[in-house]
Amino acid sequence: MQRGINPFSDYLAYKQVTHLLEQIKPDIVHTHSSKPGIIGRFAARRAGVPVVVHTVQGFSFPSTSKWLIKKLF
Repeated sequence: MQRGINPFSDYLAYKQVTHLLEQIKPDIVHTHSSKPGIIGRFAARRAGVPVVVHTVQGFSFPSTSKWLIKKLF
């Protein structure tokens, strides 16, 4: 995964995280930051993790980010 939004590498990260979660079968997944949080939550749901929690740690996007990107994430 890389910091910037890249649909191809983000999808690969999602697939890798999903595969890892399917292997280790955790009871809980807890995410913290925006983009990894989205990928981690989607992957956890796909892998059948029973409890998925996300904690907001602050606003991750600078004020110069486009409003659509902010709303999407």
